[in-house]
Amino acid sequence: MSTISLFWKILRNPEEGFTNVGEEDLMKGILVQVAIVVFAILSTRNYMSKIPIDTLIPQLIGVDPSTVPANISLLLGIRVGVSILLGWILSTVLMHGLSYLLGGQGSIRRFFAIHGLASFPYLINYLIRVLDSYNITDSAVLNYFLLNRNIDSRVFKAILDMNLLNIFGLYTLILVIYGIKENYELGRGKTLVVAIVPWLLYLALNLFMPS
Repeated sequence: MSTISLFWKILRNPEEGFTNVGEEDLMKGILVQVAIVVFAILSTRNYMSKIPIDTLIPQLIGVDPSTVPANISLLLGIRVGVSILLGWILSTVLMHGLSYLLGGQGSIRRFFAIHGLASFPYLINYLIRVLDSYNITDSAVLNYFLLNRNIDSRVFKAILDMNLLNIFGLYTLILVIYGIKENYELGRGKTLVVAIVPWLLYLALNLFMPS
């Protein structure tokens, strides 16, 4: 099955689509993640470059601009990209381990392929961000950045930072649920537990990490 046909089948009917995913599709899943990372780095760099450096990093107020790295927006983008890649790897391993603890049987290599392909909605999301980052005005980026920074509720801010409460995040979660069920043959309840635990850990990380 061609790559485009596989993507379309997964998006249209994940229950059937994931039955066509095997260990040999691992590279396709990796390529989806690599594309997400590249788009995340590019969009973050573009957005951050539109924000004054002393607003972006208040600790630099009063610091001689010549001592600040000129590529700091790119460095921030790389940090986002690395966190996305590590998050994918660690969450895949975590869900594999939880699935086995709950009685599931399945190949971790195949699940890496499934989890990578299930992230396709995020690929679309970050592609849209790249396009937006080139067209949005500096003032619009600054206003959004300040609005996000001034959110008082740590819980609400942590939830927003998870990037789940949108059509791309929710659809990815749905695809991951179908992928777990297909690879490990778990019941509905156990599948939901396995899929949600990484998100809960990510929420806790965002909640308790210093701003």
